[in-house]
Amino acid sequence: MPRPVKVAVANGSELWCSQEVSGCSWYSQGNVFTTNFRLLPLGCYDVILGMEWLEYHSPMLIDWPRRRMQIEHEGFTVVLCYVRDSENITDISCTNLPPEIAKVLLEYEDVFAEPVGLPPKRDCDHHIPLMQGAQPVNIRAYRLKPELKTEVERQIAEMLKAGIIQKSSSPFSSPIILVKNKDGTWRICVDYR
Repeated sequence: MPRPVKVAVANGSELWCSQEVSGCSWYSQGNVFTTNFRLLPLGCYDVILGMEWLEYHSPMLIDWPRRRMQIEHEGFTVVLCYVRDSENITDISCTNLPPEIAKVLLEYEDVFAEPVGLPPKRDCDHHIPLMQGAQPVNIRAYRLKPELKTEVERQIAEMLKAGIIQKSSSPFSSPIILVKNKDGTWRICVDYR
């Protein structure tokens, strides 16, 4: 930027900004937006859409109880919804995508959507053939702090409800670990070592 500017943030403090990304394309819920972003140390947030963005899309309809925002964008009515899942707290993923990639993402939105349910049965469902007399790998779960145990139980309940995992009676068992995402949330990983 030609000269640094002061930016007021949500907690009331002010930060100095000297860098800007002009015309950054970003994608949210099947829509591509282009915005000028000022670069600030925001901690765990990737992007905060400020007054300039809100004013540009004004007037808008906001449904606070359902956490939905309806705006006009490129001649279409767009509804942005708050999304919370096991990996993301917010509904916006920000990236600088070339137009060709953004077009593919929009065209095949169903392929890139969050999974719901298990994959369909196929002609060739794979299995692991065991050697005669081989013992199944069965390792007990790692001990977790109470707050992490609660997080694991919450995520497993969500995945069961969404149908992307199912209860198993398999003799195989591998423990899981929690890995922290950059936004402070937790992601379950299976330790197959």
